[in-house]
Amino acid sequence: MAAKSSKIITIGSSVVDIIAVIADNAIERVTLQNLTSSFLMLEEGRKVEAQSISDHVGGGAANAAVSFKRQGFDANVLSILGQDLNAEKILAQFREEGIGTDLIVQLPDARSGSSIILSSHDRNAAIFTYRGANALLTRDKVLDIDFGRYGAAYITSLSGESEECFELLLKRAQEAGCFVAVNPGIRQLASRANEFATLCKDMDLISLNRVEMETLLPELLSLRHGPISIQFEDSFDSPPPLLANGLKFAAQKFSLVKGLSVLHELGPAKILLTDGKEGAYYFDGEALYWCGTIKVTPVATAGAGDAFTSTFVGQMMSGRSPRESLVAATINAGKVISVVDTQSGLLSKRQLEAEVDSLIGKHPLRVWKVKTAG
Repeated sequence: MAAKSSKIITIGSSVVDIIAVIADNAIERVTLQNLTSSFLMLEEGRKVEAQSISDHVGGGAANAAVSFKRQGFDANVLSILGQDLNAEKILAQFREEGIGTDLIVQLPDARSGSSIILSSHDRNAAIFTYRGANALLTRDKVLDIDFGRYGAAYITSLSGESEECFELLLKRAQEAGCFVAVNPGIRQLASRANEFATLCKDMDLISLNRVEMETLLPELLSLRHGPISIQFEDSFDSPPPLLANGLKFAAQKFSLVKGLSVLHELGPAKILLTDGKEGAYYFDGEALYWCGTIKVTPVATAGAGDAFTSTFVGQMMSGRSPRESLVAATINAGKVISVVDTQSGLLSKRQLEAEVDSLIGKHPLRVWKVKTAG
């Protein structure tokens, strides 16, 4: 892996995001206390004034590729586009960033993907997504890829026909000796949780948010039999909220440690779990890490997960420790939510290194080591 570790392929969607930033007093928000859910409400027939409307390149594969490139890696994108203005904008952005486009497929009868993002109130944006050509990846295209060129394959959320290629992508990347990192979306997990759970064995790293983990957990438990014996050397004094309260599914609660342990035993050696403003966890079978968030004024939250996971993977591949990688990922995610789009906030390698070096040892971070046998 050392000889080719600087080459990374990112797989998934590339889209054009149309982002509308709306003042809090221009759109209603309703929060249902019993469901802990919030809704943005638009009055039918009313024209809503926006503070700004702008368009930017986004999508999981595109965001990750920009992140990796700025960290110093040679990044290539595998996405399916149409032959339209959105495709031209996406390709122009890749060329500007120095990202390889030889794996991009353009279909004359399809439209490139796009999203409309509404950012208001707490900036946890509502997103209207049109998958378009991104849903049209075929097995033939996957078989054409020389995964042996890459040190890592980073697979983001897949949809439509593209989901049918997920197992083949994992197999081809593993056979070529790639480090395989997977950052799925809730839609993919909700529709194919059982299939996804059985394929965890073919992943080296998986990144999930709390809701995604709770969606996948029942399928993981159905595959895992026998007691969970993992124990930690230290007690969880004053634990972060998710570690204290556990995961929830149906009417049940399940401890975070047990959930991570089950997932780890089924395949991925490295697990990232994000919990929004409550921080993020990393588990590798030897220790559980928790890293707090950085206080920023959020402008939009879209792209934070892409920034966090791709930065963590890139830093680990660069030889950084889990502590340093978590801090770096937290910094880059914070930068992304401080701007309106999903890419302009991503730091360069030098900028990221400087910020990590200034924060490491000062930023809230806790580690609990797993007890060794005997």
